[in-house]
This record gives sequence, C-alpha cells and structure tokens, in this order.
Amino acid sequence: MLCIEDRFVRSDSSAESQMAKAESLSRRNHLHDEMRWRAIGMLQADSRQSAVRQSGELNLHRSVIHRLWNHYQRNQSAREDVALDAGESPQR
Repeated sequence: MLCIEDRFVRSDSSAESQMAKAESLSRRNHLHDEMRWRAIGMLQADSRQSAVRQSGELNLHRSVIHRLWNHYQRNQSAREDVALDAGESPQR
C-alpha cells in the first residue's frame, strides 16, 4: 500500500521528468554554430556523412547532417538563414 508521501514523490518525479523532456526537445531543435561548423569541417575533410553522424561529439540524425551539407554546398555557409534545425525542413 502506498503512503501519501510515496504518491507525492511519484508525482514530483513525473512532473520533473516531463519538464526535462520538454527542455530536451526544445534544445534539440536548434544547432549551435559551433556544432554546424564542426560537422561541416568533418565533411570538408572527406569524412562520410555516416561517420560524422556517428561521431560521439555530434550525435545528430542522418537527415540533419544531409540537410546541413546540402545547405552548405548551395550557400557556402553553415549559417542558419532558413529553418535548418533538427525538426523542420528548409522553407522558402
């Protein structure tokens, strides 16, 4: 049988878990300039997209690497002029 304290602990940890998940999702949707340039540098050094994706320091989805590289090749820039984040495709 659960005591009242156990129920409060469970609800607090559940609320904390949901808040942490929301923060994680919001952080994941935007690549910082440093990460963009690091990925571009690896690709310029003839690394394969799969190797860049699997590198421990970046941990990005393959579609993000692909879109970043295509954007760089078109514009010679890793700057985020259009929606180039992890959750959206570029909009024009």
